[in-house]
Amino acid sequence: MTLRRDFFKIQNIMVYYGSGYVEELKVFDAVIIEPKGHTQEEILALREAGVIVLAYFSIMELPAYHEDFESLQTDFLWVNQQPIINKTFNTYYMNLNSPGWKAHLLNQADLLLQEQGYDGLFLDTVGDLENPLLEGRVKLEQIHAYIELLKMIRERNSRCLFVQNNGIEHVASYSRDYLDGVCWENPSFEKQHKAWSDMILNKLKTYQKKYYIRVLLLTDGSVDIKYMIKIAKRNKMGYSIAKRDYLGIQ
Repeated sequence: MTLRRDFFKIQNIMVYYGSGYVEELKVFDAVIIEPKGHTQEEILALREAGVIVLAYFSIMELPAYHEDFESLQTDFLWVNQQPIINKTFNTYYMNLNSPGWKAHLLNQADLLLQEQGYDGLFLDTVGDLENPLLEGRVKLEQIHAYIELLKMIRERNSRCLFVQNNGIEHVASYSRDYLDGVCWENPSFEKQHKAWSDMILNKLKTYQKKYYIRVLLLTDGSVDIKYMIKIAKRNKMGYSIAKRDYLGIQ
């Protein structure tokens, strides 16, 4: 309970997917880092400095360069007889109901939380579940499989934190009972999107006030930073300003 209570109070958090910079990361209340960029000793050093350390953890996508890509190709998520590909990053959507992908995620979670010493997981690519390509039964089946995955990880790692990235419009209403934090990455505050962004903000305020879920606003500099900070402070939300591609520290 102490860890979750401490996380709810965080103000400054840094998302960094590079390697090194351990001393620089120690000034933050919490950090989200790429596991391959840091050693177990570095994770321990951060935690001993009082930093809450979360591991980047992709729920829905697998990059083509991944070492297990070939063995997991049977676990792709197919729609209209085709696998769904995120062409921007050359990653493939994965089927959360597939035994192979589910086992892969559970094993990775145990490795990060039990062996490497992370405090929790930053659940990325969850927003894929709101992709218009996923409709009706397929969408609901994937969302329910996601919830079951969270339950299974929490049963095996009762102390761990879950911070969901995006998936705010629909998915978070299903997953909120299992979340310690929810992040809105690169929030859109343009006038033409005002109705939608106001709706998202209202949802986030409800999650923080009613469900004790820490809300974080995150940007890599591609949105109006000053306005985002203003919104975060006005609503007592945490925020993070990272460098482009999250490979540097501000």
